[in-house]
Amino acid sequence: MKKHLCMAVAACGLLSLASCSDDENVIINDQPVAATGEQVIVLDMQDTDDLATKSRPLYSTTNKGAELVTNVQLLVFKKGVTENEYKFEKKLSPIDNWNNTSTDYTFGRKWSWKLTGDDRLEGASGDTFIILAVGQDESDENSIPAPFKLETGDDDHLISDLNAYEWTKGASWNLASTPGNGFLTTAAVETDDRIGEIFSGVSSPIEFTIDGGFSTTVLLKRQVAGVLGYFSRIPASIGEGDEAKRVDAIRLVSSNKNLSVDLTTQLAKQVDDATYDEPGYQGTENIINGFVEGTNTPDATFGSGENAYTVYTIDLADWFDKEEDGSWANESLITTNEDTKLLGNVEGWNNALDASNSSVVVADGAVLAGEFIIPFAKTTENTFELQLLNVDGGTTTILKTWDVNLDQMSQTEQDGQKVYNIYRNHLYQIGKRNAGDDPDQPGTDPDDPQELDKDQELVIRINDNWEFLHEMEIE
Repeated sequence: MKKHLCMAVAACGLLSLASCSDDENVIINDQPVAATGEQVIVLDMQDTDDLATKSRPLYSTTNKGAELVTNVQLLVFKKGVTENEYKFEKKLSPIDNWNNTSTDYTFGRKWSWKLTGDDRLEGASGDTFIILAVGQDESDENSIPAPFKLETGDDDHLISDLNAYEWTKGASWNLASTPGNGFLTTAAVETDDRIGEIFSGVSSPIEFTIDGGFSTTVLLKRQVAGVLGYFSRIPASIGEGDEAKRVDAIRLVSSNKNLSVDLTTQLAKQVDDATYDEPGYQGTENIINGFVEGTNTPDATFGSGENAYTVYTIDLADWFDKEEDGSWANESLITTNEDTKLLGNVEGWNNALDASNSSVVVADGAVLAGEFIIPFAKTTENTFELQLLNVDGGTTTILKTWDVNLDQMSQTEQDGQKVYNIYRNHLYQIGKRNAGDDPDQPGTDPDDPQELDKDQELVIRINDNWEFLHEMEIE
């Protein structure tokens, strides 16, 4: 009955000393100043949100900076003849235990180290280098969702495998490349696969001097988007009398979908949240880094009958009790003043999320779903539609739909009210999600699931870096 598999993020200790494969690559202070001839890299993995992702897929929205990353690979590129042309130079020692070697700070986690031995960059005065880093959780290759694999020219490989393969030799990277044409792309996922997080970033250009010393930061950010739905007061049926049909599921569908991520698309445009305080910050990182090659088969429809793609489906039978004949049990139902039957009574409700993850707190009588998705460009159809479904045997019937609108403050020349792009590192949320009241201070920070016993359109408010909580609501 439980269809959701969550992985709790382990608490990360603050370590003062750590190593890669070279014992001399040690953590130094958070703001290093390179001495003469020293080469210093700071890896800054920013997860600057009050909505950090403590479980997989995306459910919990507490515990700031709790991203789970186990493997980080660093690749060095040397500037070529043209402005944006870089050639692969070398791999640095991988970081295969990021969560236990990096240090926690306000905006995420950092790891600082001094290059020694074979990791040192060699070049002539005037040479220019950049360092690309990519990381994800690879603790369980068969988890749900499974980690991304990288398109490497032969077989697909995890990030942790890359140091053993020579596919990078002689490779070039144009920093101005479009999604799908960059140096590092993920292998296509299946249409119905659930995806996890993946982080990547690039340093500023490193201009070599006579002594070869430098200090640089590689800023990594989340390269997927998040979609979360949190609902209550769900109609038990739609229709009147003998024509009424039971509501069995809530589904969010989209008009487009991508199956691969380009981990190198416009990484230089990622802004350091720790230092960037200029006006107009929101919208500066509206990047679509997803793409698709080959077949991308729709698996759903809009209420109008147009093709669509499933973002998530909530099976209400996982949350509320049914009778043996398939009808909703009386203890699951709320009866309103209008004699309307709604799902949401606490007596017939249970939290369907994996009980082993105690962080997934859900308001009594509500349902919750969350998924990471690959960013995609808008089409002529509405970007999202929320649906109530009846499922009878193998037949799915759409009973009711809502347009999911972008709130006015988030609308731009590129993004309208109903038709808008989905950007990396943005959270798209229906219902306010704060993981429940503090038991010691009831009412101070309550959850606010989106009530579905209304006919108005849904409004979505987005936040480009998950730094603030924005809910989607019914107007």
